[in-house]
Amino acid sequence: MSNPGLALFPDGREFFRVLIKAEKDDMDVDLAEQDMVEAAQRLVARHPEVGAIVLECANMPPYTAAVQRTTGGVARRLG
Repeated sequence: MSNPGLALFPDGREFFRVLIKAEKDDMDVDLAEQDMVEAAQRLVARHPEVGAIVLECANMPPYTAAVQRTTGGVARRLG
């Protein structure tokens, strides 16, 4: 497994659309959190051997606690 997490964001409602594709200027943080949680859940469902999810982008650490709650605590923030 090289980096299975990268492919999990493009279908998100908010995070990818705002921060990567720049489709709008403001971000709904609740929707962005849901995107992060759903992406993490898909990652763990597809790759149950995952021992850690590292949220290293400057925009991802605010969602660490939500990802930890929904994935059994595998999320870690970097920095």
